[in-house]
Order: sequence, then C-alpha cells, then structure tokens
Amino acid sequence: MRADVKSVMEKVVPFLETLLAIQSPVGFCDDAIDFVEAHLGGMKLKRLNGGALLATVKGKKAGPARALTAHVDTIGLCVKSIKGNGRIEVSPIGGVIPYTVEGEYCWVRTLKGKMHRGTVVPIKTSLHVHRDLGAFKHTIENLEVRLDAQADSEAEVRKLGIDAGDLILLDTRTEVTKTGFIKSRYLDDKAGVAALAGLIWLLAKRKKKPQTTTHFLFAVAEETGYGASTGLPNDVNELIVVDMGAVGPGQYSKERSVSICMKDGAGPYDLRINEKLIAICKKAKLPYQRDIYPYYGSDRQSFLAAGGDARVALVGPGVDASHAYERTHRDAIAATIELLANYLTGKS
Repeated sequence: MRADVKSVMEKVVPFLETLLAIQSPVGFCDDAIDFVEAHLGGMKLKRLNGGALLATVKGKKAGPARALTAHVDTIGLCVKSIKGNGRIEVSPIGGVIPYTVEGEYCWVRTLKGKMHRGTVVPIKTSLHVHRDLGAFKHTIENLEVRLDAQADSEAEVRKLGIDAGDLILLDTRTEVTKTGFIKSRYLDDKAGVAALAGLIWLLAKRKKKPQTTTHFLFAVAEETGYGASTGLPNDVNELIVVDMGAVGPGQYSKERSVSICMKDGAGPYDLRINEKLIAICKKAKLPYQRDIYPYYGSDRQSFLAAGGDARVALVGPGVDASHAYERTHRDAIAATIELLANYLTGKS
C-alpha cells in the first residue's frame, strides 16, 4: 500500500465507523447525506430533490464526463402492524434475510423522533414453551419486535406514539479489529461510500485532477431499485458503480481484495472498461479478483432503465455475508481507492 493511500485510510476508517452508526434505511437518509456532505468541503456539491448528493470535480480537459456512484441507503425494517399483545409485526425494507435479524436489538423510531428500545424475535422462541421449533419457518411473517416497555396491548403501544410505517433501526454492532477487518451491518454499501470519500481525499492529497470532469453520486434508494435513476448529468459516457464484491462459496471475491464484476444477474458489464481496470490492477500490483454475481443487482439497472446512456462497470471491496452481519478488510477499501484514482487520472 502506497504511503499516501495508507495516510488516507487513517481518515477513511473512522469516517466509515461514524457513517455506519448513522441509521439510513431507504427513505431516511438525510442524516447520512448530511454527514457525507460535511466531509467533502472544497468541492462543487449539489443536493438533489430526492435527497441524494452529487459532487463534481473538474477535469484536465473538456469532453464527455465520467461518473462514480455508491449508495448510503441500507436495507431495514419498519412497523407493519401492532398486535393485540403489544408485539409489533414487521415489514422489510429491501432484501432483508429474516433469520439474520433474529435476536437483534433495535430501536423503534416514531414519526416525531422518539426512540423505543426493543428486540427482533421470532414469534416462537422458547424451547420450554414450543415443542415444534424444528419445523418453525424463519420468515418475515414470523418475526416481531418485543418492546422494552410496559405495553401489553395495541392501545398501550399506540400511546407510545408507535404506528404503521415507523422505522425499526437494527443495532449495527460495528467493530474494527486490530487485524484490519471491519465487521458491521450495512457495509453494503457504506464501505463503497467510504471508498469514494477516500478517493476524493486521495486526489486532493496528490493534487491531481481527473483526466475529464467527474461526478460522484451518493445515492439514497439503491436497495429498492431507484438509486442512480436520477441525478447524473447527460454528458456522462462512463459510469463506475462502487458496490460490494460478494464473498462466499463459489465466488472468487475476497475480503482483502477489490472485486471487479464481469457479470451480474442483469448481464455482463462493459468489457472495455473492465479490461482497463484489470490492467491498472496488474500494473499497480493491487489485490484484485474478477468475479460473476448471478444473484446480484446494482445501480446500473436503475441508471439504464431511466434512460442513462453510458458504458458501466462495477467494482468494490469484497464483503462477506452480504445483507447479514457483514465483514470486509481495510486492504480491500484501500485497493478500491487506488484502482479508481489510477482510473480517473490515467490516460483515457
């Protein structure tokens, strides 16, 4: 790792830790965007009508622009209904895996911002009460929130100000280990957001401009399929989506490498850009992996579906256990930053 990248990472990791602590499920991203905006001083910034943030860096030459996007929004839960016994039925926001949130501590946030502590539990939990746990189905419908409040009826819960649609904010349990691993919920895609912030800081540190004007879109609705559908200028002819590389059995992505996605569930990414990215990794001796994600989608789909006209690639740090309690490594974020810095400042 180059010394200047190592120096930038000393800023990136605390930035990521704080960002992970700011809850931002789809529909509730203003606080996270405020935080990102506050750390991108000296840039041309534009807050979009839908809540996303667009940052622009002028390039060395005129011509078609490039863009990079990452999303601050996350998956999550909200209140579906209040049961007669005071328990709360839940509804998913994005692709929540039911069994990965069982037993998680949470806050229920009312519309007025009041917070009530609770735990997400299956409707059947106690071995000493239920004799059919072996056949129990771990579904969203079989989850509920047990409030830490003296509220044993729907009426008592409603007196707390809780109603349908109120957010259920899961504890992220973020931890940075001495060995460089970063463990938390929502590294998808806050690790990508941190990589973009680190990229901007690295370019400033190196006093280098991109070859052409570059837009950085911090999206707010990727997890529900709308992230990059609006906000990017029409002059963009290359888009790099910065999102997690899926680590797991049958995949080549690794937690300590930057992943270059060749194809996902919607089809192949642009081969010309990928050839360029792979060449950069080889020349700079960056840890990288090529991979294919058959059950994966990204902001490419929303961008193209909305009429976007550009070549698109996808890169990002390898993340294990996506949409669950995730883990990556600072080396993967650093490699992502260095790859993108070389891509932006090298010859087109």
